[in-house]
Amino acid sequence: MTQGRRWLAYILILGALTLGAGVRASAHAFLNASVPSADSTVATPPAEVKLTYSEPVEIRFSIFKVYKLTAAPGADLRALHAAAETLVAADLLKRGDEADRSDAGVANTTRSSADIVVRLKELAPGAYVLMWRALSVDTHTTQGSFIFIYAPGGTSTTRIPGGDDRGMTEALGMTGGAESEPLLWLDPAELSESPADIRAQSLTIDAVPQLALQPTSGSAPAPQDPPFNIQANGVLMYRLFYSPNPPVAGGANLNALSPVPAFPTIHDGILETALTWTFSPTLNLFADLTLENTTGADFSPSDIEELYLDARGLFGLAGLDTRIGRDRIKLGPTGLLIDETVFDGGRRDGLDARLSQEPVSVFGFVQYALDDGLQVGNWTSTRRVWGASAETAIVPGWTVDVSYRADTAGAAEVGPCPGIGCNVGNGFSAGVEGDLTPGVSLIMEVATYTQLGDVARWYYEPSVAFDLKQLFGFQDEPVLTLWYKNFDPYTPPLDAPLGHFLIPGDFGTFNTNDNLTAAGAQLDVSLSPALSAFGLAEWGTYKNGGPNYSVYSIGVRYNFTSDFVVKASYNSYMVGGGVVTTSPVSGLQLSNAQIYLLEVTKTF
Repeated sequence: MTQGRRWLAYILILGALTLGAGVRASAHAFLNASVPSADSTVATPPAEVKLTYSEPVEIRFSIFKVYKLTAAPGADLRALHAAAETLVAADLLKRGDEADRSDAGVANTTRSSADIVVRLKELAPGAYVLMWRALSVDTHTTQGSFIFIYAPGGTSTTRIPGGDDRGMTEALGMTGGAESEPLLWLDPAELSESPADIRAQSLTIDAVPQLALQPTSGSAPAPQDPPFNIQANGVLMYRLFYSPNPPVAGGANLNALSPVPAFPTIHDGILETALTWTFSPTLNLFADLTLENTTGADFSPSDIEELYLDARGLFGLAGLDTRIGRDRIKLGPTGLLIDETVFDGGRRDGLDARLSQEPVSVFGFVQYALDDGLQVGNWTSTRRVWGASAETAIVPGWTVDVSYRADTAGAAEVGPCPGIGCNVGNGFSAGVEGDLTPGVSLIMEVATYTQLGDVARWYYEPSVAFDLKQLFGFQDEPVLTLWYKNFDPYTPPLDAPLGHFLIPGDFGTFNTNDNLTAAGAQLDVSLSPALSAFGLAEWGTYKNGGPNYSVYSIGVRYNFTSDFVVKASYNSYMVGGGVVTTSPVSGLQLSNAQIYLLEVTKTF
């Protein structure tokens, strides 16, 4: 297919979707743990790199690469980082580089996950950089990189950025005692801007005979590491929302920073910082903090999105991971029963644990009620949410998940049951995910929830994704996703803890939520390494004689650099009659809205 015909095909599909969106304010996906860990030295060649993110990421639209680093003989840790930064800037968005890389792709078979496994080719001794760019399920992007070193015959270590580099260089055999030559500092300005030139002009670490990777002699002093490692990354974001006809219904479009008649234009600025304190390879503390200022709202001086102690391999049992503190929970592949990763609402403190022993993974959690965002450990409420899930691979490429949720409260906080404000109930869900054929994947989930004294309410959502490049040879990596929804009124508690049914993709501005049947489609196209476009639509009807509605969104993303992204979109929600209360059971109210969105993001 010629380039002109491909563009015409995409324009026709995008146009079809939009004939006849916005974003949700949510935490970004930050890397909070890896194996091997950042700046560590391993004595045996790893077969894979395991990455743990603070939020699930969309694997199809994310990037994970591993490259062999090249540096001058005697280069210290700072020089390796400088070489890595140059390589990331040049190669992160590069296409067709599989033969040059040291990874063999992502091992995950699901569409999204917070735990990513990157397979590695057979590694030669030396330093490597893992670079990543993650699109989280809330459509925001983050990126980062870290280095690790494979030094056979040495001692595995966890290095500390900013600390003494002696242990790293000794592990590489770059120094051997009192008579060793001094380390050479490689000025970043001396590095070529072309990664190919770096490879051609520099000497690889394992190519220098005198730098043979052997254990250091006893005459070398043992490295003394600082007590822990602190890493920081973050996102600076500006968003502009404009609506020529702001929604007028009271409380309409509840999940959005939607313009209102008093403020048809909204400016929103966010600084989000993620900090990881690594105490050991199995213990770290993760914090996700935000500063935000929005038109028409008080300045938020700080907000604690997440804050938890993450312990891996607890009690010496491989695969047992525990988090204590403020985490975000999602049950099932779609999150119909509860999904706290896509909604910026209450903050939930508690305990969760996961035991993974191939091919089975078991997860359990308990959370306390909402607090004001700044407090941690506000456990005076008697309200709790409990839950568990079990996931297993039934055949290669297919997983099944079964989940349970229960909401409990003391007598004073039960609320009017059944009805709006009821805080007690329970439910379960079951889901399956896998590839129907190469290039065609399926996610299907069903959930039910029963308030105290109420009848069971049911929710269904299957979706099918078509990789058009794999199916038809399109060169722009287009993915077409189709879905169907059938939701009863949503009866789980709508505040703390949260579990909203947010419609997928970039149009989370409009909370069409519950008591509906609907079908939708989304097309994502990567037109170039820097430019991508998306278009989506959903058409539905509210149950019990309710009106029809439609949602449309079309937009583009452009990467000026790998860490500087601009996104612009048009988003529309239209409902018959202009205003609707989706269900007397949930009391959700929506009205017509058209919103233009400009989003500028800088990661660091």
